Amino acid sequence: RIYSAAGQTQRRLRHLNSGVRDEKKVSADMADQNMDVITKLTVLKELDVIKKLIETCRDGQAGYLEAAEHARNGELRTFFSGQSMERARFAAELESVARRLGEADPSRSPSVANMMHRAWIDLKHKLGGGDGGVLGSVEDGEHNAKNHYLEALRADLPPEVLTILERQAESVSTAYGQVCALRSMYRNAA
Repeated sequence: RIYSAAGQTQRRLRHLNSGVRDEKKVSADMADQNMDVITKLTVLKELDVIKKLIETCRDGQAGYLEAAEHARNGELRTFFSGQSMERARFAAELESVARRLGEADPSRSPSVANMMHRAWIDLKHKLGGGDGGVLGSVEDGEHNAKNHYLEALRADLPPEVLTILERQAESVSTAYGQVCALRSMYRNAA
């Protein structure tokens, strides 16, 4: 009887210990699942920021191209064309980042708001706004782009992505300053 009572006690202890191990395993599995969810949510937030900037760059690319088509001054056309190409490079760089974060096919088209903005540039041109009017529209677009980059730089992004955004934001800010100076020059000349 002592042996059978001792055997039963040992069996109960093994059973209890296996339950504790099972609970620890379940707890560890749940923690892993929670980390997976948190990681996925973080990546989705990062992708949202990047996708918004891709759209901003595509909008800038299309807007600058439209401005180049309407500009009368050859130097302005050259400047606008160069900025359009730069925004295309920025968008391509951000699309590469989005793919690394898991986005299968980032959008490559400008936004509906951009299409409306381009129609506004067309209208200003047709109403005789000239290069000053075109510069005003470009200034508005650059102001928005600059704000989108500032917002993105405040987001919690990986350091390698922030480095890319900082470089691009600096270029956008410089272009905005140039457009503002050109617009002032045209305003003063009129």
